[in-house]
Amino acid sequence: MTPGRPTSPDDGSGNLVLIGLRACGKTTLGREVARRAGRPFVDLDEALAARAGRGADAVLAEDGEDAFRAHEQAVLLAAADLRDHVVATGGGAVLGGEAFEALARPAFVVYLHASVETLVARSAARPRPPLTGLPPAAEVAALLARRDPLYRAAADSTISVEGPDPILAVLARWPPRPADDSTR
Repeated sequence: MTPGRPTSPDDGSGNLVLIGLRACGKTTLGREVARRAGRPFVDLDEALAARAGRGADAVLAEDGEDAFRAHEQAVLLAAADLRDHVVATGGGAVLGGEAFEALARPAFVVYLHASVETLVARSAARPRPPLTGLPPAAEVAALLARRDPLYRAAADSTISVEGPDPILAVLARWPPRPADDSTR
């Protein structure tokens, strides 16, 4: 957690922001958490695809990582204006500097952590464009080694997606939306 950063919806946007490496389950878990919490869900890779007019993987493969990150910056800034949403970020969102901070600062941020082995197995089921010249397992290990400290520094809570029910773990840690109290 970043010092001085609000950690409850009373003080911030009311958003739950999910971060973690690709294939950790941000979209799958985010959709279910949003459904159970009665909140809108937004996937920033889907928002990036809508903005670019083609899939996020296509942008990355055809235009390269710099162009992809430029689109990502724009969707991070747009998502910073959301209130009371569950937001699944792209795996590299923590590289987004001020744009990521604008989204994360007032939100409750959860890092969905998975082992290299789990991420490699999940990535094999849905191949994505490479971010390095490394073989897939080595790429996952290198990205996790580089980004894990960033994810942990940005997160209010870290949850293993390899636990018994990561959805319940997120819901248990996410501060509930404050009750509507018109007597204040």
